[in-house]
Amino acid sequence: MVMKGLAFPSAWEWRVTDQISGVDVHPLSLGDLVTAKQASNRAKDQNDLAHLPTPESD
Repeated sequence: MVMKGLAFPSAWEWRVTDQISGVDVHPLSLGDLVTAKQASNRAKDQNDLAHLPTPESD
């Protein structure tokens, strides 16, 4: 799957690792999620952005 605004290598590097029912899952980091939603510029993503916390900068 290709997402606007994201390159797979950097998204994979910053991924989050968690487990759901004993299965490892790798959702996007908060920063990458925000980047993807900003790049898509869909109304529902803009609404999501209004409710997401701001990613912390290093």
